Amino acid sequence: MSIWKPACIGAVAVLALAGPATAETSKNVALILDASGSMNGKLRNGEKKLTAAKTAVRDLVSRIPGSINLSFRAYGHQSHRSRKNCRDTELLVPFGAATTVSANIVARSDTLSAQGYTPITYVLGLAADDLKPLSGPKTIILVSDGKETCEGDPCLLAKKLADANADLVIHTVGFGVDAQAKRQLQCIAKYGRGTYREADSTPDLAISMEEATKVVVKQEAITIKVNKVVPGRLKIINGDYHVIRDAETGEKAGTHSSSTRNGVKLKAGIYNVEFGKDLVWKSVAVAAGETTVIEAGVLKINNNQYHKIMDPETGKRYVSYAGSTKQLALPPGRYDVSFSQAIWRGVEIKEGQVRVLDPGILRIKNNQYHAVRDSETGKRLASYSGSTKYLALPPGRYNVGFDRALWRDVTLKGGEETVLKPGVLQIANNQYHHVRNVETGKRVAAYSSSSRSLSLPPGRYEVLFGKVAWPVTIREEKVVQLNPGGITISPRGYHRIFDAAGKHAITHSSSSKRV
Repeated sequence: MSIWKPACIGAVAVLALAGPATAETSKNVALILDASGSMNGKLRNGEKKLTAAKTAVRDLVSRIPGSINLSFRAYGHQSHRSRKNCRDTELLVPFGAATTVSANIVARSDTLSAQGYTPITYVLGLAADDLKPLSGPKTIILVSDGKETCEGDPCLLAKKLADANADLVIHTVGFGVDAQAKRQLQCIAKYGRGTYREADSTPDLAISMEEATKVVVKQEAITIKVNKVVPGRLKIINGDYHVIRDAETGEKAGTHSSSTRNGVKLKAGIYNVEFGKDLVWKSVAVAAGETTVIEAGVLKINNNQYHKIMDPETGKRYVSYAGSTKQLALPPGRYDVSFSQAIWRGVEIKEGQVRVLDPGILRIKNNQYHAVRDSETGKRLASYSGSTKYLALPPGRYNVGFDRALWRDVTLKGGEETVLKPGVLQIANNQYHHVRNVETGKRVAAYSSSSRSLSLPPGRYEVLFGKVAWPVTIREEKVVQLNPGGITISPRGYHRIFDAAGKHAITHSSSSKRV
């Protein structure tokens, strides 16, 4: 049994205590399923979350009492994250007797595709509106694997909805959630007079949803006399500098720095804690006379350059990790970390723990300008210019471009340095020459009249002088010097030059000084 402690003291408060009881009469249940992009993630057994959720929904509706008035809503299933749609939700199956709507719920659930945002606050408001015209007990069951990714604080809304409707209870089920999402879902359930359950498998999820349909709010009116206002405190472990804002008004309520010892004194309520301009730990509840402790995780990147910390569901940039950054405090959760255009995906930050990313290091000797590409997709991920000293990248396989010549399958291992040692081609009295790969016959580079040297991966090439090919072998760190002869024709004119076999080799034009 959960008892809310009043922050207003010096008045008489009449409270409703929420406790589980078995429903004997039919009630209204609004089932909400998360189909946002994060539901493409996998459970420990390797099964995709959304696939498991669909199975659990099928199992639930096959066992739910037929007298329950049931509806089914989903969110995040209609718009790709690139559209940034914070209104992506749909009432897939309106209220009806469970026996009547079950087959339709299963059918609509099976069509869901996980792709969009997680607008929990907006969805809870719509679900409450769906329940408004109905009489009797009203229950919302929210199944989610993540936190709010749009505007608003769902915990604050849950409190307002429960305060406005004594018949309403909001249950939450966390499906393979991280610590930050778990706290938010717990907060929603607490202020929605409901229960929070956690599931990490299909059977767990089905059981959790079924149990939630059986719990109702039991009302007991009691009177409590209180005498004075008692603040609470908020303490952030592993924190840096954080602005704390009232979740309802957005006003600054306090600040927490690394030197804060006993926490920040706050009136009882729900707060948002900033970990940067766009990174907010929402739904932090502070109770009167109690200290709420939230514990940040720490991210460290070895050999760091410049990295963006991003939301893996929305792709939104939260904060930056600069070359001078030693470590970064983050709310628990999963993040994507950029290394130029390469992404280290699904970096999990846990409460009170330090996560160290140890990228591979790429160095290129005799470097000029090189595009680093994904070895499978060919997508360009980073650039290595003449002034680059090294490049930090997630462990993996890459292709490195030397003009259009590729040094293929360069393997980078975490914490290790890989050094590419290309050979060098130099051409005396150079004009303009195409360099061709012997095996493929494709042109892979150009040596212009202004070129002093050309770095190439080891291999066999042909250097073209007009139509004449000069075969060369390039070896690691070796310099190949070509010293061609020349022909000068006076007076100048248009002349075709042939080799000994009578094949046209090159043309001497009136503008040519020497070929």
